[in-house]
Amino acid sequence: GVPRENDEFVRTGRYNLSPTSFASGIPPNNGGMCQYYVHDASYCYKIPDMLSFEEGALVEPLSVAIHACRRAEVKMGCKIFICGAGTIGLMNLLVAKAMGAAQVVICDLLSDRLKMAKEMGADYTLKVERDSQRNGPESKGCPWLHAGYNHRV
Repeated sequence: GVPRENDEFVRTGRYNLSPTSFASGIPPNNGGMCQYYVHDASYCYKIPDMLSFEEGALVEPLSVAIHACRRAEVKMGCKIFICGAGTIGLMNLLVAKAMGAAQVVICDLLSDRLKMAKEMGADYTLKVERDSQRNGPESKGCPWLHAGYNHRV
């Protein structure tokens, strides 16, 4: 995102926290899904020549995973549970393992994602499914999730 104002967050180098930030493609802002996009150069970072564009695209999800694992204080011997085996979930799997996690369990709705998680080092996977049959008073219109445990990799 790019801040619209020079507020205290911008002045202290934490522009990502500015409530005035504009993030293209994140509601309520449109944009981003185009061949070319003009972005303020002061908020752009040059990808080193040794990185491909594909690798460069993974830098932000990797930084999110590093931040999450640091905040969770992942260390040697920890047991970790990750909700979601998308890009950021898989990055969290890799970072947690690199930080010494003893066991990592990851869940997702999609079997293909769980298969990838196993290939990337998850110790256990947990398939969750939407259960639209359950309509008790406590559901309040929300889909329920239930899990089917998969065997050790």
